Amino acid sequence: MSEGRTVYPLAAKKRLDEAAEVLIALELPRGQRNERSALTLLALLSLAPDKPWSDATATLLGITPIMGFAASQYGKHYAPNTRETVRRQTIHQFAEAGLVEVNPDDPGRSTNSPYYEGWTKKTWLRHGYDMVTCGRNHARHGYA
Repeated sequence: MSEGRTVYPLAAKKRLDEAAEVLIALELPRGQRNERSALTLLALLSLAPDKPWSDATATLLGITPIMGFAASQYGKHYAPNTRETVRRQTIHQFAEAGLVEVNPDDPGRSTNSPYYEGWTKKTWLRHGYDMVTCGRNHARHGYA
């Protein structure tokens, strides 16, 4: 538990598995098909374990708030020195794949700035939701 919110392990595990399937479907490199990347995606979409995929929204978040979301919503706590790993091994690759825009409010902002932020592209958000809802009809298990 964190910040007064109860984390439901089964719902969290199910949602993490769904996010991992989305990363695979997007053909991201193997290095981005992991729990850290799934949690980052869910944070950028503002998707708690109990929210349906249709509630996903494009959210502008910095690295520290992404890690805070993982802790409060999914019970995954990262050490503060993990910020650089999230930035270099997840957000950069998401940007290269066209999944997120980095610093859309200030493109000149340095990557080592504490205000470095990622924002899920609205075009991907629609495509990603379509992918998930389509998968609901064809996958071996359903999505929330």
